[in-house]
Amino acid sequence: MVYLRDGIVIYSYCTPSKIRLGEIMVKSGRITAPQLEMALKIQENNIGKRLGEVLVEMEIVERAEMEELVKFQVKETLYHLLGWEFGTFKFYENRLATEENITVSLSAENIILEGVRRIDELSRIKVTLPPLNSVLALAPASGRQRRDIMLEAPEWNLLATIDGRTSIDEVLGKTTLGRLEALKMIKGFILAGLITVAEPGPKEPSVSRFESMVKRLDDVMEKFLAGL
Repeated sequence: MVYLRDGIVIYSYCTPSKIRLGEIMVKSGRITAPQLEMALKIQENNIGKRLGEVLVEMEIVERAEMEELVKFQVKETLYHLLGWEFGTFKFYENRLATEENITVSLSAENIILEGVRRIDELSRIKVTLPPLNSVLALAPASGRQRRDIMLEAPEWNLLATIDGRTSIDEVLGKTTLGRLEALKMIKGFILAGLITVAEPGPKEPSVSRFESMVKRLDDVMEKFLAGL
């Protein structure tokens, strides 16, 4: 389950959890195994209360530190989700995380970009990519949502080559990046809504077609004059 408010990720969880907060804290040495066991027992007696909130109430962990740990857990859960090759999805409107959840504020675009950076198989990268002869353009910015996107220097350089006239193949030819790395970036840009496939412009009539139109017009004029 992924919770969003105004396009910002505020919480997520997976059942059964692949990224367990308690295990992360014990492995990092932040809490001990007995402390975790005690917190889990309290959680069992308080159905619906999250482990992070229990640890804060027990004064084992400060809220600010717990928020950072929850942020890490949420990110890892979403990266796991982005690794799915197929799935069934449902959307529920006006469903927000409960008060027992320690919420965060994460850019969905940055999550997508980082998730795509972790992909290392060309076959998976090509999924959802348009044909390589497609021309890409920058996507129009939404006036309703503020974008807080963090790009690395190579990503900025690649994004600068997308101008609404250059195809993916041509972009790959211009960049000094490896093909796999460049395609990963392009996929990330598309999924994050930064770029889109450009709409084809109107085609100019060919010379032969133009000449044909002129000849037809001449024929019409000749018939018109012949009838005077």
